[in-house]
Amino acid sequence: MNLYKQLLIFVILANILVWMAIFTFPNNSLRIIACDIGQGDAILITYKDFQVLTDGGPDSSVINCLSKYMPFWDRTIEVMILTNPDLDHLGGLISVVKQYKIEKYIKSPTIDSTQSYKVLEDLVGSKGIPTYEASSALDIQFSLMYLDIVYPNQEDRATFKNPQNNYSTVFKLTFKDFEAVFTGDIEEEASDYIAKNIYLGDIDYIKIPHHGSKHGITRSLLEVTKPEIAVISAGKNNKYGHPHAQILEMLQEKGVKILGTYDQGDVVVEIDESGRDIIYRQ
Repeated sequence: MNLYKQLLIFVILANILVWMAIFTFPNNSLRIIACDIGQGDAILITYKDFQVLTDGGPDSSVINCLSKYMPFWDRTIEVMILTNPDLDHLGGLISVVKQYKIEKYIKSPTIDSTQSYKVLEDLVGSKGIPTYEASSALDIQFSLMYLDIVYPNQEDRATFKNPQNNYSTVFKLTFKDFEAVFTGDIEEEASDYIAKNIYLGDIDYIKIPHHGSKHGITRSLLEVTKPEIAVISAGKNNKYGHPHAQILEMLQEKGVKILGTYDQGDVVVEIDESGRDIIYRQ
């Protein structure tokens, strides 16, 4: 290869790296990315150089999402949250822990006997990652971003038909005037319990629980939170029929804007530095 071709390749590669840096360089906006990882949950929250990853989907597909929305030089995730120990939430976290430095791990209070759960637990332990069980004592703040675990606490653990789903970690994100709630896989019983017992106030964004299952969010939770945006993470043409028609109809009746990974791919919501203007991106 002659010198001219070598220089040309160098210039092309340098330009690619520059443009990658421009598109991924952290700014003062908050971004919430519901990753298109198929039938499961994986949500990346980014603010400046701080990242919160909530769940990891069923497999390593989440790595593509992280690579797309995090700067290529940033290999640290400040907070990793497992809302539910089912495979469609934890599977991808195994790859994440192998490839990224995790500064804090918050896990669901429920445990699972599956091999995948054991692999994740062993991997986190072997790396010495600080680990905490989800509770309201674990409020997290970075600059103007606040993350409050609102459910479950020990006193919230009533007898539910499906305790694994209904003890999913639920947290509230606040950024200036913007507020969002993330609901894991809670079902009707926990949804009604939260609506009745935990004050959330009016919110802008809600992650619809359990991929839009008809056994997920209830009218009571929608009525007390009055969300503007509802995001549903579900695989395209999944075998469960998620999201169910009655959930979509309920959201439409309430005038909520519906965004879903099942028909849009990654769902990116960006909140500008004022905390008031919300931008939808694809």
